[in-house]
Parts: sequence; structure tokens; C-alpha cells
Amino acid sequence: MLVCSPERRFQMQEQVVDPLYLATPLRFADSGPVRQQSCLSGLREADTDRFPFVAIHDAARPLVRVEDVEGAIARLREADDLDGVVCGLPAVDTIKVCDDGAISDTPERSRCWQAQTPQVFPSAMALEAHESAADDGFVGTDDASLVERLGGRVAMHSVGWGNAKVTVPQDMVVAAAVLAHRGMTGPAAGGEAR
Repeated sequence: MLVCSPERRFQMQEQVVDPLYLATPLRFADSGPVRQQSCLSGLREADTDRFPFVAIHDAARPLVRVEDVEGAIARLREADDLDGVVCGLPAVDTIKVCDDGAISDTPERSRCWQAQTPQVFPSAMALEAHESAADDGFVGTDDASLVERLGGRVAMHSVGWGNAKVTVPQDMVVAAAVLAHRGMTGPAAGGEAR
């Protein structure tokens, strides 16, 4: 499922989908005004009978590795006591919680993780969590927070360095370094696309 605005659907089809060989046809869902509404739109269009798990992934993280996605899905499949798995990294920075600009708490760094995507859930659980949040007007910081809100147990899955978020032009420097480290070339790496 690819979630995008209706006016960009043709562009996404032509530039992203058509160059790929996909064993399973890709479907589109309309994006919403904010990320959480876009996720709900995609979940409502998903075939939950055919696909019991869903991996929600942000386009802002184009450097995700297949083995990280597969690892997160495998972890969820193997654990009967989990309602989700979030890819991420243990925090290396000290995290400060602030109220009105003043520090109110410093959590122990060994307990802190940087959450990324994909975030993997049983399809029905993800849809229920998003529907409940929409009904209650609750806005979470990520998909896992919506599942946690319903009492779901979500685990972290360490994916290692390289699943960087690309949101501002300066992030392209990091993306190019990741691609170079992986031995790849392309526009982000400053070389020719393969």
C-alpha cells in the first residue's frame, strides 16, 4: 500500500511503482492532512485477511534495509506476547524532558531508544489502534504509541546505524555516506544510479 495525495498518484505510479517488479500488486490510498490520518487511510485500504501483519514505514527513511524489516516481522511472528515491534536504536545522547523550556526530568539513557520505522503490528491491532485514536481525537507521536494506548505490548528491534531520516537538505550528506558505506551509488551518493 502506497499512501500519497491523489494529485501525486500518477507521479508515484510512474516514478516509483512502474520501475519495480512486484509479485504482489501495489495499491494506493489517499493521504490525509497529517501522518496519523494517512496511516489510518492506508490501514483501511489494506487487505487484512490476506496480510495478517502490517509494516508502517515513512518515506522519510529511504535507507531501510530489507533484513531489518524482515527481522522486525520475524520477531513479532515469534512472540505471542507482543502487539508490535518498532525498529530503532538505543539512544546515544542524553535525553532531557522539558516543561516550558526548563528541564523537568533526565531519564536514564540505558532505558531510552530512538524509535524509527518500520513499525510492525498485527493488521487488525494497527487498524483498531488508529480507529480508536481517531474516534477519541488522540494524536500520538508514532503508531506504536497508539497501540500502547490500548494496552498493547510493543518491543524495540535494533536495526543498527543507517536507517537515517531524510527531511532537510543537510540530511542528504548522511544519506550519501550511508550509501557509500554500503557500496552503493546513486543521486544521493553523488554518483550514477545503478
